[in-house]
Amino acid sequence: MNMFNRIYRAIKAAGAELSGPQSYYWSPGDANWTDFDYRAFAQQVYAENPYGYTAINCKTTAAGGINPLVYRKNSQNELKEVVGRDDVLSLVKSPNSRMNWQEYMIATLGAYWIGGSSFTLGVGATDYPGRSGNGQVQWQPVRLWPLNPLYTRPQQVSRIGEDPFIEYEPQTGEKQVYAPGQVFYFRSWNPLDDLDGLPASSAASRSLEANNSAQDANLAMLQNGALPGTIFTSEKDAPRFETEKERDNFLRQFELSDKGPKRAGKTKLLWGGIKPYKIGMTPAEMSYIEGMRMTGHHLGLVNGVPAELMGDSEHSTFNNRMEARRAFYLETLLPELDLFYDSFTRYINQFKGWDQYVIRYDRDDIEALGEETDKLWARVSAFTGLTINEKRILLGLDPLGPEGDIVLVPTGVQPLDMIAPMAQGTVRDEE
Repeated sequence: MNMFNRIYRAIKAAGAELSGPQSYYWSPGDANWTDFDYRAFAQQVYAENPYGYTAINCKTTAAGGINPLVYRKNSQNELKEVVGRDDVLSLVKSPNSRMNWQEYMIATLGAYWIGGSSFTLGVGATDYPGRSGNGQVQWQPVRLWPLNPLYTRPQQVSRIGEDPFIEYEPQTGEKQVYAPGQVFYFRSWNPLDDLDGLPASSAASRSLEANNSAQDANLAMLQNGALPGTIFTSEKDAPRFETEKERDNFLRQFELSDKGPKRAGKTKLLWGGIKPYKIGMTPAEMSYIEGMRMTGHHLGLVNGVPAELMGDSEHSTFNNRMEARRAFYLETLLPELDLFYDSFTRYINQFKGWDQYVIRYDRDDIEALGEETDKLWARVSAFTGLTINEKRILLGLDPLGPEGDIVLVPTGVQPLDMIAPMAQGTVRDEE
């Protein structure tokens, strides 16, 4: 119902006549905030908002560009990088027939950062036989398929600590329920729900919805000659609308002949003492541009993406883009990747024979942290109180073995207990 009909019905409900001067106060009412819905949220935050798309795309492409590393514990419980032929390494390098690891990470973490949860179905070479007495899953996945959160949701659990069954119901196909262990369910912490994750962008949802509403209003105005709403009044002694049909015919003729972008700027002749009055605000009065920028700032803020990487020079806080990228990796991306890889390792460890594997990422492969890596190497190399193996561990390298459990010092360095007697002997000689 448009505003004219609302005003008319309110006047009529109050028992007023169609003729004669009347006044009516119209209020916009309370704001209606949209409840969370993954489809609507993905569309508003990512598909239709340039700032949201930039923030999430910045995180997914950066995460997908970091190479994974697969380690396995040996008999001494030491981690050794896996090379050559290995089932887990093959699964990580090629999760399924359509995706490499980079594409898998973009799809999985994209769903996680948009909706707060991501689902990956592990598909084995045989049917799912359940778990053994020690809790291990008695099969091993050969493919990993990301599930669209639009059709996936966790079922309620009856006990604290239980893993939920995952329900998947695509638009075409029957509903399927997967047991715990089949699906890698990665979600963020949500204080409002024990099962569903909370997306970071939800903290900026009100700013986003207000901005989207402003864009809708601005588009409607542009399509109608950039004019706000209009109220028509007539003079006291002018002819009146005697029936509701007359009023509706006038409004219909006005909409057909004067609204729309192609009719902008044309002149309209009003008769019978009818006068138009503009209502509402123009884009400038609504601070439309400033509102868009503030929404972009909020989306970058809650997603941990610096303004420099969002193209927002007004809210820049770093000296240059290089500093912003380094802060983005250290303060936002790597802590979230640590959570993901730890969770993914626990998922892999539940399968029979895979409990000794650890999945990590190659931090040295990150170009933005090259300067930080150089500084770390310099600090560790200059410190003389550590063994060779201790230094290698700090640098992310494997220890050398027993031969590396020694401390190397510069040739000119001598113990203090050897220097003291020498100094005393020199004093006696001088006496």
